[in-house]
Amino acid sequence: MAESKTRAKKLLTGQIVSKSMNNVVVVDLQRVKTHPLYGKKFRSNKRIKAQKGKFDVEISDVVNISSVRPKSKGVHFKIDSPEKK
Repeated sequence: MAESKTRAKKLLTGQIVSKSMNNVVVVDLQRVKTHPLYGKKFRSNKRIKAQKGKFDVEISDVVNISSVRPKSKGVHFKIDSPEKK
């Protein structure tokens, strides 16, 4: 029997910071990490390109994104749903 190897989708939440590209937005992910030795908490940012799909989103909207197969060299995520305000 052949088993299909599937990965679990990553589900992330972030804020849109740019939408100047066609069908692609830049989402800023903020995390609060703790230093392993000293225990101090600090913020870490990561910017990810995501495909808009059918959603009409604006800058500063909070969205949920999930991983998909690569759409292009830098796009590996798509917008699942905008957060409710």
